[in-house]
Amino acid sequence: MAAPAPTAVAVIGYGSSARTFHIPFVLSLPDVFHLHTIQQRPESKSGPPASTQHPNVRIAPTLDSVFKGESGDGHGALPPWSLVIITTANETHNEFALQAIKNGHHVIVEKPAALTVKEAVALKEASEAEGVICCAYQNRRLDNDFLTLRALLHPPRNDPSQPSAIGQPTLVESRFDRYRPLAKGGWREEVGPEKGGGMLWDLGAHLVDQALVLFGPPEKVTAFASSARGQLPENVDDDFLIHLHYPTTAPLPPDSEAPLPGTRIGGPRVTLGASCLSAHTDAEQPRWKVEGTRGSFLKTGTDPQENQLKAGWTPASHPEAFGIYAKDSPRALSSARLTTSTAASLAAAVAAAASAGGAPKQPELASTDIPMLPGRYIDFYANVGNTIWAVEAVRESGGVDEIEKVKKERLLVKIDETVDVTKCILLARKSAAEERTVKWSEGV
Repeated sequence: MAAPAPTAVAVIGYGSSARTFHIPFVLSLPDVFHLHTIQQRPESKSGPPASTQHPNVRIAPTLDSVFKGESGDGHGALPPWSLVIITTANETHNEFALQAIKNGHHVIVEKPAALTVKEAVALKEASEAEGVICCAYQNRRLDNDFLTLRALLHPPRNDPSQPSAIGQPTLVESRFDRYRPLAKGGWREEVGPEKGGGMLWDLGAHLVDQALVLFGPPEKVTAFASSARGQLPENVDDDFLIHLHYPTTAPLPPDSEAPLPGTRIGGPRVTLGASCLSAHTDAEQPRWKVEGTRGSFLKTGTDPQENQLKAGWTPASHPEAFGIYAKDSPRALSSARLTTSTAASLAAAVAAAASAGGAPKQPELASTDIPMLPGRYIDFYANVGNTIWAVEAVRESGGVDEIEKVKKERLLVKIDETVDVTKCILLARKSAAEERTVKWSEGV
């Protein structure tokens, strides 16, 4: 059976997001995608003329011309069921994504995909009605540290010889800190949150998404947001802290994740934050602190893929090195500190506690530096491409009613998750504005 033809792609906007985080992956998967169109306004100052870097790609001046052709007669228009990637300013994401969906195209939309829950639900309903994919670009799910942490928290099931090294998480701190005491300008630091400005909509969208992937929606949210540097408009945050409250667990079963059978663990205390005034070198910026019933995970510094992309690397140009720290990277950056209960001492402690009399002997701990799994941003695009092929195969066979099932089974980032991320950020803003803890069930 012949492989499906590459899916035509239109990139809306040609700023740094398009050039750095999207087009390199489209071009790195030539069997999956074909870069058909770049939409760039003639007067745009967000980047160089797209035609100079992509002379064989159609350059469209407006969004309408992407779908209808240069003269509105369909000549040169994007083919049906193509992929549209929205990389424009945050306040335009939802409008442009809906327009692409209603023209019958699959969509990747830069985060935040929506600025209200109503907008997020509109994307969900429109994509379901049209039978197309719509997903937010949550590439940070494929950061090397997040992939490594998920592997530690969720080892292969049904294999007692490989229990979770961390156990049941009790405390999670996740941060994206930088040292940028001088505001750099640009719309993200100039427009208010109602237009998608501020750090909470930017880095917060990634941190919240990762937390909800690991633990699901919380019961309550407490948050603080401010303009810590005092250089931005008062309502534009450059510093935030979010605490997600989770319920106490049911008594744990007598397995390797519980220190004692029947232990009841307080819900994980999950704290997310970002600051522009964290005076550490990049390699020493706090990233993860995870404590659990069996061990802990400490990581500083961030995944290398963003810096590699900014340096002009792609998975195609550097297939063996992309997503991996350079060999001369500081050890503090290229590895994480894993501390865990040794299996023998934990078993002895549980056995001693089960016997009558005497205080229990506490398990012993062992620490080691562990390498990170490779970062895999390209897997996001490979997943979208393969899911589009599966959806179109179902459509061609007449099984339109099966499209939603295919999307839910195959997509890495689902539109329902985007609704939850949007709601969580809005609840955090509500909490910060009203200076109180808010419930997940509250309206926003």
